[in-house]
Amino acid sequence: MGADVNRVALALRPVSKEQRHIMRRYGSHMLGEPYLGNTKTREVHDLDNETDACRISHIVTTSTDRPFVTLEAAHDEGYKDCPHCFPRTPSAQSNATTSIASFT
Repeated sequence: MGADVNRVALALRPVSKEQRHIMRRYGSHMLGEPYLGNTKTREVHDLDNETDACRISHIVTTSTDRPFVTLEAAHDEGYKDCPHCFPRTPSAQSNATTSIASFT
């Protein structure tokens, strides 16, 4: 068991934004996939764009992690994008506002 704990701790060490596309998590259910679903909140996280607010380490250590190879697979299982690592673009926000305004 000690080796597994060390493997998770090593995989969760902080890395720069540039290194995140290389660094993947291994341990719990993760085997290096680029997307991580939280089975408790049903949110999916982009591990190349994660923020501190995503609390990825907590998700992995509490075993509420569900790995996904593609974002489409997560969406197919009903997971929603995390608002922190999948920020909406200004154009998407303005289009949503325009669409809502046209119905009122």
